[in-house]
Amino acid sequence: MKTVHIRSLYFLIFLYTTILTLFIGISFGWILQNSFINLLASYFPTELPNPGFYPLVVTCLTAFICQMGFIYPHILKLLSISPMRVLKDSISFNQQSISVLLAGLLAFYALLYLYTEQPILSFIIFAGVTGLSIIGIGSIYLLLGSNGLGLGATSSVKLAFSELRRRRVGNSFQIFAFTVAIGLTLITFSASQNLLGSWQNSIPEDSPNNFAINITKEDKESMEVFLKENSIEPTQFFPVVNASLNKLNGNDENLSERNFNITWIGDLPAQNEIIEGSWFSDTTENGISLSDEISERYSLKLGDEVTIRVESKVIKTFIQSIRTVNWDSFSPNFFVIGHPSLFEDIPSTYITSFYIPSEKQDKAAEMMRKFRTVSVFSIEELIKQVKEIISQVTKALNSILFLTCLSSLFLAFSALQDGFSTRRHQSAILRTLGAQHNLIKNSSLIEFSLLGLISGILGALLSSVGVYFIETQVFETTPNLYLEMWILGPIIGLVIVSGLCFYLIKGVVKKSPKELFN
Repeated sequence: MKTVHIRSLYFLIFLYTTILTLFIGISFGWILQNSFINLLASYFPTELPNPGFYPLVVTCLTAFICQMGFIYPHILKLLSISPMRVLKDSISFNQQSISVLLAGLLAFYALLYLYTEQPILSFIIFAGVTGLSIIGIGSIYLLLGSNGLGLGATSSVKLAFSELRRRRVGNSFQIFAFTVAIGLTLITFSASQNLLGSWQNSIPEDSPNNFAINITKEDKESMEVFLKENSIEPTQFFPVVNASLNKLNGNDENLSERNFNITWIGDLPAQNEIIEGSWFSDTTENGISLSDEISERYSLKLGDEVTIRVESKVIKTFIQSIRTVNWDSFSPNFFVIGHPSLFEDIPSTYITSFYIPSEKQDKAAEMMRKFRTVSVFSIEELIKQVKEIISQVTKALNSILFLTCLSSLFLAFSALQDGFSTRRHQSAILRTLGAQHNLIKNSSLIEFSLLGLISGILGALLSSVGVYFIETQVFETTPNLYLEMWILGPIIGLVIVSGLCFYLIKGVVKKSPKELFN
């Protein structure tokens, strides 16, 4: 049969396989998506729209990239190998193997970009996974020594290390596959068990759950007394006005179509941190402090001259500092804070927040009856609903975790099964020369247990890096070190890889050398 016919035959086989896989995958994904929608439907105000064709396009592109990047290059490589080299078992890692590796890496980056749509983030993930794989390859290449078959090995340990040395290249690719599988599994596990829980636990039990607005200057002191009598501690009473912010510096430019709620206080509020400039002082001229979000959005920098329009009054000032704001603090926060001297004689209302325990919830209603102009609204129900959503999302993530574990198991099994095809021939030679079943079986278990252990450690490192970026970039919380991942990673690698090895090696040692040679 001609090479072109063989190439076409394999291409058609993989094309049919891809179409069948797409059909099964899309059907299963549709069922899974509907299950998640039904799980969370009660938390959405309207019916969710259909996903459209974009997920189908992404799915088809994923299959195409996988075929062209991971499978087709191997077919081209195999077609270039002469039958004599196969019969002599002289296939080695050469320049064409490097081309196959580069095609796989390019496909890996293409998949990352397809799903993230961010080239920098894709490169960071790509570099991280590749770097960890290089560490794994280096850990194997540190086991220098003979490249022989291991005929001089008289113990399982010696034979195992001899095989590790001889199969450095193949083992490196297996470590790469195991590392990615274990790392993704641990990231999904951490997302379902730790990340959402840590965000939920980051909300203190006594966080303010009520806000009071439209407090007049006349009611402020009376309300402070009322709260004190009922053992309710407010965060702080902030004066508030609705104003527009305009940039001077040669032109009077309106920075936003909407106005801001602006306050003025002498002390830096809690959960705020100055990152540029300095806070207000009694010894220098004072201006305003902006949040870093507003500074970036409207290209404002330290020292810029601005005007604040409060109804018919215009206040000319400058940007004295830029600060970060913790918007998760459940306390009143402001984009713009001015010095009190800038807002003298400007009428305002006040806003505050406070925690009312469940047994005192009637005090909120009593407060509104006593202070007619004050509006009190509770965010207790909102917090409860958010926690319920987190609980439902955790259930959905557990389903994703199960699928990830299942996919990782298949990936590990296929990687091991590919390596065992050559071990059948080697096992036949060793047993013909007098090697015992236990020697071959135990050496294989030791070899793959070590590979699983290395992959588990690297998978834990990969998951730690991934979780760090999720915590800092997605949840914007303080990153934590999850020791359980460093415990689970090596255990998963050791148990899964050695378990699959034990299953596969049984089929090798049970057969006679004659059966294996045939």
